[in-house]
Amino acid sequence: MTENEVLVPRHVGCFQLSLFPSTLDEFTAEVLVSADEMRSWHGKGWLSFDPSAVLQYEEGERCEVFFIRGLARSGMSDAMINRILSAGLERPYVYDPSTTYYSFCQNRWIGLPLAPDPADVTREYIDELVREEEWLVLFGLQDRIAQVLATAVAHQVDDAVESPGTE
Repeated sequence: MTENEVLVPRHVGCFQLSLFPSTLDEFTAEVLVSADEMRSWHGKGWLSFDPSAVLQYEEGERCEVFFIRGLARSGMSDAMINRILSAGLERPYVYDPSTTYYSFCQNRWIGLPLAPDPADVTREYIDELVREEEWLVLFGLQDRIAQVLATAVAHQVDDAVESPGTE
């Protein structure tokens, strides 16, 4: 996989229904965007929904507004925003603004890679130490893990003794 393939922006998982959908007034207060601004953005094709037609706002609308809000308030012209939105993003623009960036040098959107699972990183590190025969480092890790587990077991015993009186 090339670096460009890894850095492709991806929709965030905001399409699920919220347990607590918002009304228009609640939604505008939360996202700090007026209904008029959202209507304007919808008219420009930046938002996939018409705020006048939505009765209950869900997580998908929230993510989309946060992403567009950053662009709309950036100081760029509407023409520039239209240009960069059409440079590799799919509608609806449900992207995480903290992990999706436009590179003006490369003229493309970049999505930060997902953070690796710490357990996978640890396994890979241990495998590397084995390959390199770093036995002292591995024994040091074994000692540290044993200490942490012993402490965890001691705390679980302490919690079990204390918990009947706290209920």
